[in-house]
Amino acid sequence: RSLQTYVDVSSGVLKFDPKWPELKAIDGFVVVDDSEVDAWVDHALFAELDLFDATVNVIPLPEKKGQYVTIRSAQVEGKGQDALDILNLPVLRDAVGPAFANWSVGGKVDASVDIGVPVSAAGKSQGYQDIRLVFNENSLAIDRPELLFTDISGRLQYTSKEGLSSDD
Repeated sequence: RSLQTYVDVSSGVLKFDPKWPELKAIDGFVVVDDSEVDAWVDHALFAELDLFDATVNVIPLPEKKGQYVTIRSAQVEGKGQDALDILNLPVLRDAVGPAFANWSVGGKVDASVDIGVPVSAAGKSQGYQDIRLVFNENSLAIDRPELLFTDISGRLQYTSKEGLSSDD
């Protein structure tokens, strides 16, 4: 047997793992082909950031060990604090640490997001994250020690392979 469905989605929601923010306000097109799901998203919200021209895929893991969700968007926009809050998620805390817990970012940022999340216990070791933030004349406040910076520009990226880095 085969199941194929094509759906236009308006204001949809995708909850895929309780450790990650849901994808909400999804506007796009979804194709279900048996156990694979592919979505082309014109716009969605992820952790209050606007994702444009995103793809979402639900892919079965080998040997029927569950499924894997990927979310990719090269065009992400929003408040700097909302972007920083992604790096403060408990699911990334072991890798990133508490370094950003007492940081506040003002202004808007551009970003890209590419995450893969296994949605079964068997696949937990196969997740990945690639989150890239671009600051352009933002402000940065750090609680301890008490510091305030203005006109911050540059890149900050976190990848599960390389950790935190910046090329600026």
